[in-house]
Amino acid sequence: MDWREAYKDKIMSPEAAFARIHSGDIVMSNFGGSIPYALLDALADYSLGHLENVTLWLAGFYKETKIGNKIYNDHVTVKSSFFGPLERRAKAEGSDLSYQAMHLSNASFDRLGKRRPDVIVTAGTEPDEQGRISLGVNPFDPALLDICDTLIVQINRNMPFVCGEGCLIPAERAACLVPLDEDLPELIMPPPNEDQRKIAAYMSRTGPVCSSASAASPRPSARR
Repeated sequence: MDWREAYKDKIMSPEAAFARIHSGDIVMSNFGGSIPYALLDALADYSLGHLENVTLWLAGFYKETKIGNKIYNDHVTVKSSFFGPLERRAKAEGSDLSYQAMHLSNASFDRLGKRRPDVIVTAGTEPDEQGRISLGVNPFDPALLDICDTLIVQINRNMPFVCGEGCLIPAERAACLVPLDEDLPELIMPPPNEDQRKIAAYMSRTGPVCSSASAASPRPSARR
């Protein structure tokens, strides 16, 4: 049976899925490649006239998106645990986006204990023959999926089906499946500027740099 037939009661438009989000909610997305960028663009448009004071937690944009633009201030406020070029630009242009500094190892504890999500939005694959959705290249801590009220998955046929801990969820777990295909973000290294070239040239002349502490510490002797 085709997955669309099996889960037809869960398949809906972005606008129908966003009816599950209410003003004041905490919405959580994930990181980099598994952020549902097309779905967040639709959420940004939907928020005008429908939502106020929604907080969207995520972990770093790899791709352009409407969400975080200053015109959505007071509707959806983005809080990111990374502050990369896209976040910095949005902030410079008047967005109320903010940055939360923390150790990556504390992310799950922080989300589970302090910022429990009402809604999770993520990208994923089409369900396989066993009814499993892969959350792709940057999955969630599965504990977060267990505590949210509503899970909305953007079904993207370009997302690779990745197996492993936390990567697979049963399609029944999702409240809404929103088919929206888009290319995955690609990070392209920009050409080095003059300062970076000078630093590289200096490092290539001097070789690896060791700390004074490690350089002074004797190697442990082998046991006889």
